[in-house]
Amino acid sequence: MLLMFESLKRVSDIYINPRNYKIMPLFLRNWRDLLSLDEKTYGIYAKTIYNPKERFLIKSKKDEQKAFKLVELYNELLKNPTKFCHKEYYEYQLKVKQFKGLPFANGWVGSRVVLVGEAPGRKGCGYTGICFYRDASGILLRKALFTLGINPDFVYITNVVKCNPPGNKLRGFDERELSLLR
Repeated sequence: MLLMFESLKRVSDIYINPRNYKIMPLFLRNWRDLLSLDEKTYGIYAKTIYNPKERFLIKSKKDEQKAFKLVELYNELLKNPTKFCHKEYYEYQLKVKQFKGLPFANGWVGSRVVLVGEAPGRKGCGYTGICFYRDASGILLRKALFTLGINPDFVYITNVVKCNPPGNKLRGFDERELSLLR
């Protein structure tokens, strides 16, 4: 669950996680090159430093303490998923995902930038387990952040609803989801 900053490789103005690649790209000059990588060639997680086994970036001891609490919360989600998701959403999530576990959150736990989405997208987080990654909204968000000079891998990203809703449409929040915001 933890991703140590020291394990990343800096390439030009970006960082990569070598474990996310089937083969290493010959060149990466900038974030545009990174976002243009073909996932069939390089791997589904080639455009991010995260994967379902490495969700929380650790840069310091303080980060490590926060991350351990998040890992505990994630384990609680795995043990009792319907506490965090509608049963219908959970069952649908099990059908569409292509990773072990459930969508939860990812990012640098020490970041002062936190982005909260509505729910995992079927082609993005619901499929990969990485928030705002791979689908149209994720691609747009990553491009926008990079354009602003913010590396999207160094912000903390999560969703209010933890499982992908059927048809990619929420039916409305209930008290369970709203209580997570309090």
